[in-house]
Amino acid sequence: MKTSGRNARRPTVLQRFQAASSPKQPETKFSLAKTHHHQ
Repeated sequence: MKTSGRNARRPTVLQRFQAASSPKQPETKFSLAKTHHHQ
């Protein structure tokens, strides 16, 4: 119980793992390019 609370309170490793598993950098670049083109 205590471990779960501590993990939920500081979800750093989980967030880092999710970010590494999901390539959001290319998506952001694409989104930015699309927005610029639309403008």
